[in-house]
Amino acid sequence: MKKLKITLIILTILSLNITLIAQSSKNINRTTSEIDHLLDSVLMAYEIPAMVAAVVKSDTIYFGYSGVSKLNETIKVNLKSKFHLGSNTKAITSFIAMKMIENNQISLETKLFDLIPELKEGSREDYFKITLGNLLSHRAKIRPYTSDKEHAKLPEINGDISEKRMKFVQFVLSQKPARKEYSYSNAGYVVAALMLEKAAGKSYEELLDETFSELKLDYFIGWPNKENIENPWGHCTEWSKELKALPPDHFYGLSDYMAPCGDISMNIVDYAQFIQLNLKGLIGKDNYLKSDSYNKLHFGLNEYSYGWANYSIKNSYYNKTYKASNHDGSAGTFFCSTAILPYRDIAVIVISNAAEKTHRSGVYLLQRMLYGKYRSQNIFAEN
Repeated sequence: MKKLKITLIILTILSLNITLIAQSSKNINRTTSEIDHLLDSVLMAYEIPAMVAAVVKSDTIYFGYSGVSKLNETIKVNLKSKFHLGSNTKAITSFIAMKMIENNQISLETKLFDLIPELKEGSREDYFKITLGNLLSHRAKIRPYTSDKEHAKLPEINGDISEKRMKFVQFVLSQKPARKEYSYSNAGYVVAALMLEKAAGKSYEELLDETFSELKLDYFIGWPNKENIENPWGHCTEWSKELKALPPDHFYGLSDYMAPCGDISMNIVDYAQFIQLNLKGLIGKDNYLKSDSYNKLHFGLNEYSYGWANYSIKNSYYNKTYKASNHDGSAGTFFCSTAILPYRDIAVIVISNAAEKTHRSGVYLLQRMLYGKYRSQNIFAEN
């Protein structure tokens, strides 16, 4: 895991709006801050069409945004612009699962075939004992299905969304397992979503809508420019030597039944509020979920828990070790990186609408810079 370190750069500075929003209020107050310079300078230096960022504290969230929705166009992004979260969707799926666990609808120990026995026929014996927890932590040995080659081997899948999900899972469970105990898998999250559907008697999409309606958070499933042409377009070089924007009718994208693993789009304000719930929970404050549930999501297992990767930070001065969690998400055209450091009461989110190697480097750099600027200076002080 990459640890956040302060990085100093000298770049040409342009101007940009910066917004501060207190979680307890929906009022938006314009202010000035060095965060605007950092965001805009990285955007220019790494030739990224647009970026949004948030520095999340348990009581306040600072936002920054810059750039255009589509390369070589003039429509600028703003706080309402939705960006694709990619695999950071997995944290949302695990969040829904944990709420159902708190409501005694399912548990991390629930076995797939106990809940959905009709799946057993045609499935390999290797999968007979897998649980919801195995699936959410990528420890079920389900093959990845993160590449086009794997998806090209799938049979025809049709029906309504839940029927498609069932047919996909039936095929996945008929295939040889991955060799390693930990095997990152998009398909595993589709299997987990099927378990949630069965336990709740509702589709994953209904569960997602109910959850975000209760939290009053806006979202969209799919590329954001499919919802609104003025939302950011994803950019890549896959079909061209130059960076190109993918139109909403472009063939590339995730199949609809794959949504639970990585196809949610959100604006930075609402996504940051979701992350703030996690941060508050990790510092001991119950909210939509209990604090213990957040700790299980982020740190219940080493290295990768349930929707979140985690690592330890050693402070040699006080001879203490602190926990942090993070996750990156990209389907190739957007890049979202989120890091949560509860011991400093801070989370940092940066999202871009391009995901080539150089763009990812820019995202990481800005993330380190924002962390270095906004972290608490007295966090290690002993009481």
